[in-house]
Amino acid sequence: MRGVQCSLPTELWLLVVASLDSRSDLAHLSCTSSPLLRIVRPILYRSVSLTARVQGTDPSYTLALLARDEALAKSVVELKLNRPISRYLTSHSMHNLVNPAALANLVSLRHIVIRGSVFLTPHEQHEFGRVLADIPLEDLAYIAYNSLEKWPNDEMEGIRDLKKLVWKTEASDGPMWDILSRSRTTIHTLSLPFSHVDESPCLRLWTMHFPHLRSLTLGVWDIEAEVLSANAPDFTDFILTHNNTIEELDMEYGQYDDCALRFDRSALTRLGPDSLPHLRSFRGNASTFMIMAQARMKCLKTTLRRLVVGPGGVDDPTWELRWMFDAILSPVTGGTSSGSALGRLSALIELDLDLSQWEERERTAIVEAIRLCAECCGPSLEVWIGTLPGVVPMNAEELGELFGLFQRLRVIFLPGAIIPRGKYEGDEGECAKYVRILASKCLALEEVCLKYYPPNQPIVVWEIMRDRTFESREGSICSVRQRVTA
Repeated sequence: MRGVQCSLPTELWLLVVASLDSRSDLAHLSCTSSPLLRIVRPILYRSVSLTARVQGTDPSYTLALLARDEALAKSVVELKLNRPISRYLTSHSMHNLVNPAALANLVSLRHIVIRGSVFLTPHEQHEFGRVLADIPLEDLAYIAYNSLEKWPNDEMEGIRDLKKLVWKTEASDGPMWDILSRSRTTIHTLSLPFSHVDESPCLRLWTMHFPHLRSLTLGVWDIEAEVLSANAPDFTDFILTHNNTIEELDMEYGQYDDCALRFDRSALTRLGPDSLPHLRSFRGNASTFMIMAQARMKCLKTTLRRLVVGPGGVDDPTWELRWMFDAILSPVTGGTSSGSALGRLSALIELDLDLSQWEERERTAIVEAIRLCAECCGPSLEVWIGTLPGVVPMNAEELGELFGLFQRLRVIFLPGAIIPRGKYEGDEGECAKYVRILASKCLALEEVCLKYYPPNQPIVVWEIMRDRTFESREGSICSVRQRVTA
């Protein structure tokens, strides 16, 4: 390696290093020679992750290094601080994750991820914010381990002018509101997927305006007890306040939770064809999308490219989706509005339709739902991530005929359990045969991704290779090969 290293200029080694995805490979490369160490080390330190554990490496050594080596500290773009929950942690075993001298040297820092109760005292939290006040931080994410976590205080004065804020916890506590108010004019991505919100914080958000907000994620907010005055703004008002900027709207919904934020029928008096004209991605329950379709929002036909939708908190999910499809494909009559049907979702490229709650007795409804999807977006759809129920096996021939209705479909995600046991056994293997039959019916198909239970198992991707030389009316001859993704 030493001879090769000496024969290559630094510029070429930078290209080699850039091609390595694994931090382990980079670390091994840095150990081969001092010149390579000088090249690789700043790249390894672009993202620094520090974890306070009862046993293991003390993060104070890394913090001390960043405090004394300004050049190396300047390489850090992302900082992750993590304090896992452990019953063995005591005041004597808790490693400190805050070093003001090290933080002051992180002049290139743009992204911070905080996991758990990182700050042990109010002073630590204050120092963290004070030092970062001089650094142009762009985004902050806080991810709680459980609802018992508490911040030492509710202020973080130094952190301001963020472009992105993610606050993933059970409740809207800590310095979130302080940070949000100090970033009101700069923030473009806001993710608040917490689940418990009482009246006061809810009203506080509804009255705020973020002039550059493009992406909004909200959790299943339990606000049933909320009592609003006649003049108080509500969720729909908040969305329409950002009507001309929102491009991505994610409204969390649960299978058994009917408290999800949604557009209800009263929203039809405020929503219309020109609402959310730049909307590119939407996630929410079927009843909300039904209201959007009934309002005949033009963005659903012109700009919406990604849709994640499913029933939430309903006794009969099949009816929920039928009403949604009816709102898209049928003329609107009665109620607060009337007129022609919304029609085809012409710009839609990616669809994630949640059918996971459906059962074997609803097989006919599953088939009909896929056919209705083809009516809505058959000519444009390229990626199907629909969650078909794993408890309902389906033949490749039948499924291929259904997905063949989508002329441009390139990628399909399916539960591995959808393959009927024993039906497709053979020399090539049942999964390979199943995928090959699907590909013979779906002429644009490039990949079939099989997901297995439990959810943390790797996704198995089957790649489809076609020989166009022998292409016929029924498609080209194809073969398949497998690769596993993390």
